[in-house]
Amino acid sequence: MGHRLYLYSPFSPHNIAKGRNPILLLQFILEDLLKLKNGHKKMHEVFLPYDFSIAPSPRYKVCEHAELLTLAFPELKAESQQFMNSLHLSRRRLVLLLEPFVRTCIGDENLLYFLLQRKKFPEIAELLSLTSPSGGSKALWKIVKDRYAERKFTLCHQYAI
Repeated sequence: MGHRLYLYSPFSPHNIAKGRNPILLLQFILEDLLKLKNGHKKMHEVFLPYDFSIAPSPRYKVCEHAELLTLAFPELKAESQQFMNSLHLSRRRLVLLLEPFVRTCIGDENLLYFLLQRKKFPEIAELLSLTSPSGGSKALWKIVKDRYAERKFTLCHQYAI
């Protein structure tokens, strides 16, 4: 991978494979994809050190995060490369290309919580339907609630079942 400066990603090749960082990386990618609008067709080019006054395109942030997918999910190397080669596609297509990564992590309650909070986006609703076990949102909320309860956390009343 060589040396590369990651300006907008809190992750680096040194810390991505440790602990829960792959799941967090996936959440960062999805969050930035949801910020994409039709006007963000091109990536924002960064011209150091003069370009910090311009907000970067969400697509540029996704590109930075996507470069780390291979390290975060070594078993999904081909899928990582396909995602990297597809960064010019629409938001919907990019979100659906993340399906194998989400499927790998779908048992994580934090990822489930993240996805369920954003299921109003059609892409996330479709991703959830492709990756989650049957039973719908109520079953997923129950999994989240039970796993958080095991850790002695409670959900806000608006998300409780």
